[in-house]
Amino acid sequence: MEMSLGKKIQIGSYSLYKALTSPTFSEYNPDNYDSFCANPYPIYNKILNDKKIFFNPRQAAWVVGGDFETVKSLMHDPRLSIRFSEWKFAPKTDYENMTPLAQLNANLLMSMPPENHSRIRRLASPAFNPRQVENLTPDIQGIVDEKLDAIQGPFNLFEVSSTIPLLALARYIGVPEDFQKEFEGLSLSILSNYDPTLTFDVDLAMAGLEMINGLIDEKKIIAQRLIDEHESLSDTDQTLDDYVAEHTKDFLTSLMIKVIKSDEGQKITEAEALSLVASALAAGADTTLHHVNWAISSLLKNPHVIPEVLADDTKKLLDNAIVEAFRWDNLGHSGSVRFALEDIEIYGQTIKKGEMVRPLNCGTFRDPRMFSNPDVFDIHRDNLKEVYTFGIGPHYCLGAAMAKKITQLTIWSFLKRFPKAKIISKPTFEKHFIIRNMTGLMVDPMIDK
Repeated sequence: MEMSLGKKIQIGSYSLYKALTSPTFSEYNPDNYDSFCANPYPIYNKILNDKKIFFNPRQAAWVVGGDFETVKSLMHDPRLSIRFSEWKFAPKTDYENMTPLAQLNANLLMSMPPENHSRIRRLASPAFNPRQVENLTPDIQGIVDEKLDAIQGPFNLFEVSSTIPLLALARYIGVPEDFQKEFEGLSLSILSNYDPTLTFDVDLAMAGLEMINGLIDEKKIIAQRLIDEHESLSDTDQTLDDYVAEHTKDFLTSLMIKVIKSDEGQKITEAEALSLVASALAAGADTTLHHVNWAISSLLKNPHVIPEVLADDTKKLLDNAIVEAFRWDNLGHSGSVRFALEDIEIYGQTIKKGEMVRPLNCGTFRDPRMFSNPDVFDIHRDNLKEVYTFGIGPHYCLGAAMAKKITQLTIWSFLKRFPKAKIISKPTFEKHFIIRNMTGLMVDPMIDK
């Protein structure tokens, strides 16, 4: 979000007023990433029990902790919206007068009115089909193997894992693999919707935007050819979606089918497709790499489960371990983002219409009222289905199948190669808006000489 000076002053004045008139909790400070990000759980425990709701001036938002059930219910409470435009400080600009980056953000799924959100999810779902992901499994495995083959001794986990999701998503979507800087800028431009203080390189973000626009033009030609081929077939019951899935692994080509071809009278616009691709690349790669890092970290801190995970060829215990890692040491630090559509009351505190609310789900995954012995890493918990790793309900992540596949292949391959690996340093962190951004963790693979 390109924020004007006047808007920043307005938000600052609001935050100061709320800080002086509302309950706050200074110990909750994700910006203190060296200490907080290393171990936020003493703070989370206080939030669970004593500081269930408070105003955080840094985020200009109400943070809601407390019990697991209350926080989970807020994730799909109809009185709370995920749409940035519902925030009391969101710029009110007509679409045609917006900058290209602002138009990109206006077309994000999280920004759309419910009717458009439902239309895009329905039409785009074939492009995110798990079968498409399965078709790409050998490609993802090749990327993982190349990175793990290079390990000969102690290494920084972040340096190994950081490029795997990006390269895999690039292959999946059908974009060049040398675009990382552009999409870091684009990612920040998207995240800036939810952080008034976040700055980003506009030129870099625009370069990423222009590249996707060029790719859309290329993929539309391929999509039209596939449509023509399917329509020329005689005596076939095969749907267009099935035909496309058979003839391309390319997400972007599949998405362009929905731009060109009407489906029950509905289509996706090029602007909507652009935003969908940008958010998948920018947010998907970032979140997945941190998911991989924290899952491997958790497993290496609990090495007793590794032999059991590796002995299960069905990979059910691997999947359990990945979910339990997400619960036991969650990668987030700021919770989800919602905006009040009306005045509501949470834990006795009135939240005014238009105010930002952050359900702190990362802290409630250790709520003992939901997860017994929450500090214990247990891959046999019978309620791991309660851990919502990819959102809830209508906001469940469209790219979940791809993220799961990247995570599963990376962690399984890592454990198979290095079952005795050990952490040999404390983690180092850098500032990140929503994630405990672990950028350094030295690991000894314990390779037999």
